[in-house]
Amino acid sequence: MEKYGFVYIWFDSWRKMYYIGSHWGTETDGYVCSSDRMRKAYKRRPQDFKRKILSRVTSSKQDLLDEEYRYLSMMDQSELGKKYYNLTNHKNGHWMTIDEKTKSIGEKISRAHKNNPDFGKWNKGLERSEETRNKISESTSMAMKLHYEKNPRTEETRNKISKNSSRLQREKKIGMHGKKHKPETLDKMKANNAMNNPEYVAKVKESKQGIRWLVNGEVRKMAVPETDKYNILINQGFRLI
Repeated sequence: MEKYGFVYIWFDSWRKMYYIGSHWGTETDGYVCSSDRMRKAYKRRPQDFKRKILSRVTSSKQDLLDEEYRYLSMMDQSELGKKYYNLTNHKNGHWMTIDEKTKSIGEKISRAHKNNPDFGKWNKGLERSEETRNKISESTSMAMKLHYEKNPRTEETRNKISKNSSRLQREKKIGMHGKKHKPETLDKMKANNAMNNPEYVAKVKESKQGIRWLVNGEVRKMAVPETDKYNILINQGFRLI
């Protein structure tokens, strides 16, 4: 099928956000967008996204970019990154307008990788050492910690994540539905169980000293008398069993 250009707009019904972009190809070639943030969200929950074709261009790639900019320029700067996944709406040069002969080696390699269906598969099934896995885990944890220290999630975002996770669990799209842990994984889980650690068990026993059950109708809660939690429950109508 011969390629052509089109300007599109995506709508994310969950976040109530839009994304406007352009693509030189076909409307059924599987292309989503160039925004990493939107692409990751689309991968997690494609059912929440709908795409509409705003305009089709068959003359040239440069004409396509001009048409895309016509729509981008309608965006309010204050809504970029908020109402729109787009972070900028100015007119830039684009890889698809660059003649193949003038592209840098890096650009050519990048395009070759994107067009290679086996790209990234060379390390599939690769066994990493325990040391390597630990380094990856530590660096990822540190990067995530620093990110959320600078960009804390709002209460609204946390509620959305919680609801979406519950929905995915119900739809059996995440979790261990129909799966079983490998024997070696079960052994590791048993070995790492905190209840096998005498110090942890002692702390748990100490924390439960004086704990009492309270009831309010069919609801049962635990609390230690004279603590803030205990007093709050009493004020809410709970009573000792």
